[in-house]
Amino acid sequence: MILTRNWLAKFMNLDQISNDQITTALNSLGFEVDKTVDYQHLNQGLVIGYIEDSQPIEGTHLTVNQVKIGSDKVVQIVCGASNVEAKTFVIVAPIKASLANGLIMSTKEIHGYSSQGMICALNEIGIPATDLTSQENESIYVIHSYNDLSVLIGEGIEKIGFNDFSWEVDLTLNRSDALSAVQLLKELGNYFQRPINYYRLTNKVKNQKKKVDFSLKINPALTSQVQTAGFSLFEINNDEGWLDVDDDLWLKFNKVSRQTNYLYDLANKMTLEIGQPAILIDYDKLKNAELNLTTTKMNDQELIVLKNGARVVEVLGMGVEKNFLVDEKTKRMLVLYFNFNPVLMRGQQKNLNQSTIALQRYIKPLYANKFEDATEALKDIFDDYAAIKEVQKVEYLVGPLPVNNKFETSLTTINHLLGTSFDVNEIRTLFKFIDFEITIRGDNLTFVVDPNRIDLHNAKDLAQEVARFKGYDQVPSEPLNLLAQAQRKDFALDLQTKMITNLVGQGLTNIKTYSLIESGVNKAWNLFNLAKPLKLPSPLSKLHEVYRVNLIQSLLEVAENNALRGNRNLKLFEVADLYYKGSERVAHLGILFSGEFNRDFREKRLTDFYDLKGLIENIFSLYQLEPTKISYEPLEGDKVFEGMHPYQNAKIKFNNKVLGFIFRLNPQTEAKLKLPPTFLAELDLDSLFKGADLQTTIQPWSKFQATKRDLSLEVSAKISYSEITNIILAGVLDVVDCRLVDVYVDDQLKTQELMAWTFQITFNNSLHQLNEQELNQAWNQVLSNVEQVGLKVR
Repeated sequence: MILTRNWLAKFMNLDQISNDQITTALNSLGFEVDKTVDYQHLNQGLVIGYIEDSQPIEGTHLTVNQVKIGSDKVVQIVCGASNVEAKTFVIVAPIKASLANGLIMSTKEIHGYSSQGMICALNEIGIPATDLTSQENESIYVIHSYNDLSVLIGEGIEKIGFNDFSWEVDLTLNRSDALSAVQLLKELGNYFQRPINYYRLTNKVKNQKKKVDFSLKINPALTSQVQTAGFSLFEINNDEGWLDVDDDLWLKFNKVSRQTNYLYDLANKMTLEIGQPAILIDYDKLKNAELNLTTTKMNDQELIVLKNGARVVEVLGMGVEKNFLVDEKTKRMLVLYFNFNPVLMRGQQKNLNQSTIALQRYIKPLYANKFEDATEALKDIFDDYAAIKEVQKVEYLVGPLPVNNKFETSLTTINHLLGTSFDVNEIRTLFKFIDFEITIRGDNLTFVVDPNRIDLHNAKDLAQEVARFKGYDQVPSEPLNLLAQAQRKDFALDLQTKMITNLVGQGLTNIKTYSLIESGVNKAWNLFNLAKPLKLPSPLSKLHEVYRVNLIQSLLEVAENNALRGNRNLKLFEVADLYYKGSERVAHLGILFSGEFNRDFREKRLTDFYDLKGLIENIFSLYQLEPTKISYEPLEGDKVFEGMHPYQNAKIKFNNKVLGFIFRLNPQTEAKLKLPPTFLAELDLDSLFKGADLQTTIQPWSKFQATKRDLSLEVSAKISYSEITNIILAGVLDVVDCRLVDVYVDDQLKTQELMAWTFQITFNNSLHQLNEQELNQAWNQVLSNVEQVGLKVR
């Protein structure tokens, strides 16, 4: 559906309302704007001209024309169009003017004549050729108007309405009523809180009583498929045969091609405004006053047709056949209206493989009793052309259908459905300028809604209208989540059990070591600074005199014993309680990776820091820790423990609280213990559990296509992964995943103490398919974040 600003301005005050504001309004109301066209800026310098004289150039198809483009300015233009005539008003591109097709005018010599510009066809100034007839594509545009065009000679083409702005709107499945421009006009009036005046329904020409008899015979197979049918008879004057430029351009902006007779163009105008197709037939060309709605086979397709006797009057949706067309001699015009079962007409459209204005509406569920409004609008449009004498009142041949547009609900129900706290005055204000009547009795609300809104059926639909008119961004809108709250006291133990199962499943060996160790060794790896370790009053030996305050020493002893026996490829873990004064006990997890790391049979390499880090992050995922709140801080100087690698180490924090440590052994320590490259980690499981999200959120997979984009950055070797991700994702919408997929270091980067990290960022949305504009906006935010902190993109 297409709206234009000039058309809206006829029925609604648009002062202080910009085109961008109307775009925002349509999108906010649920009518997605697919495309806008600003006709005012397609061309520069075009003016209205008057051809004073036109003479053929001998031996060519060209004419040389004297064209007036100002009160005292006449230019000579050579033109090749076949419809150039003197005493006509045209669109002229003088010297230096620029056209939508890219041409810039300059003086040219053509067959010995100087040509100072161009007389324009519509396809040269921005109207697509597909929206014009073949004759219009080969012709200049001749301007017709009921106004005095002579006073506009030399004026810009905005004076004939070519300064318009159009919105092409994509309608949702439930809003087929908006195939009527008037329905969109109502929506905008209500949005901007301004009254509308669609004056076409004010009975300028009074309806007359029945003047002719007419009947419709319906094939029994189609009887149930015709919801309503009706007719009216127009007594007309049909002398002019051309459209006023205002209507002509508006139809072309709406992508409607010129018809055989201007009255059919005016009928299309009514259909675009009201939404009801009309069939115009010369009543006196009928053999008798009866039409048959039936099916017939044409070109191997079963089609629905109107017949008069044996002759086809119209293939439904494709226009009246030549023998029954309204023409300049027509005095009595039969106007037929139908509303069909949309499923039936979708079959008709498929068989015809066509999409006309009528078919576009026949295939949609529309209000079935629109015939009176259609007739009133058609009368008013015809009256603008003095083309009407009298009109017979609409008679229904089938129907009308009963109308059920009264619904009751309550303010409590609306607020409950929306999760809001609106009061009655807010509700009343939301519907102030729309065709809804609201009666309020305490908490009870009675709505009498616009009968065109056949998509409204119950209280839930009315609540949705409240949300739409208020603005969806003003109402909380989230995908449905099912939350399971942990209640069991042993839930921490359950998580530990699940974690242990996962670690074993990933090939780690679960070890158990003695909790009593030597006092001196205990101090060496007290990463968490657990003060006052518990001592036994009477230890059996000095090797077992205190409770351990770390798991690292025990893991190293197991690794050393295995290495001495030739087993140097180890993946070990232990979960155990630690005891110290001031606390009953704390649960810790210790992990050790050493030697070769076999992810599967295809990969055999030495383990590295990131193998262990990835495993730890899987544990964090199990506990549902928010990734952006996790940080890795390198230990420096005297904070590095003896035996720990001075550079490959980190303190792991969550919300600035220490969760654990991850590090590589110092190569000297590895050599002393006869171990290959060895990496260890220790986590405080009690702190981990306190930071865990104990709600299990069950969310549906997005049915929409995800988009992945890669970003390679040169970063300091001292910066942490979490710092980088927090930087690049700050304020970025619709990110569902961000992962490090590659780390690269060459000699040049080493000298600068830099590394090249490649991130893969995945975008998606559970409510709609992300479009290119949304993706680009999110990606530009990522790049902006990178630029603000001075990172270099590779």
